[in-house]
Amino acid sequence: MSRIAWTESYPSRPVRFVVGFAPGGGGDLATRLMAQWLSERLGQQFVVENRVGASSNLATEQVVRSSADGYTLIQLNVANAINATLYEKQLSFDVLRDLVPVASFIWQYQSGRVLAGVQAGIARSGLFRGAKHSI
Repeated sequence: MSRIAWTESYPSRPVRFVVGFAPGGGGDLATRLMAQWLSERLGQQFVVENRVGASSNLATEQVVRSSADGYTLIQLNVANAINATLYEKQLSFDVLRDLVPVASFIWQYQSGRVLAGVQAGIARSGLFRGAKHSI
């Protein structure tokens, strides 16, 4: 089937939208809003499924193991990048190799405040020596 014919008929059945965190968080809410918007515009149900555990690794693995047919989507976030670095040898998947980005719908800036004593301790430790941005 050509890409044009495929896109004209997609989706022909409900689409699962997997979220790696519990319902009620920012990513879950944004995914539910996007799923509702897609359902209304494409005329097919987009079902949000929360697959909680292992800092979103369980959800990611579930999606990687599903058919690569466009009917199982995942909402990725910064945790996926961190997990790929922390658990590189333990994960049975590679996010960059095994998943294909199709859209970006959440943009957020990560910021935080660090207690002065902790910040001073980190600065003295040289942990971020040479970093372009300070904490």
